[in-house]
Amino acid sequence: MSAMQAISEGRKLADDCGSKIVNAGGSLDDVATFLVFAATGDLSKGAGVVSFRSADPNADSSDLLAMQKHMRNTPVGFVVAVLDRESGEAIESVRPLLLEPTALTLLNSVADRIEEFLM
Repeated sequence: MSAMQAISEGRKLADDCGSKIVNAGGSLDDVATFLVFAATGDLSKGAGVVSFRSADPNADSSDLLAMQKHMRNTPVGFVVAVLDRESGEAIESVRPLLLEPTALTLLNSVADRIEEFLM
């Protein structure tokens, strides 16, 4: 999957997750989707994380900037995070795009630090 395709899928995933949270009585502020990129040629080296929020009024311009920045990077997967208001902790789900061990390690390392990205 190319960076452009992954960013488009990330936006769709964020909107789908946001709808599900709102339908369950939650807030759009409680859910975010992240796309993790690896450096070209080295799946163990992170090249950045793009965040998506549902109903983002700047989605088009944000997505275009992300596409420009990560055009040559390799998307390794998504992390969907939902904030549990009672505990104050994030609940995350990892959705890999690549199953190579180094890519999975990178993706899981971002998931382990997801609170950093939610702020």
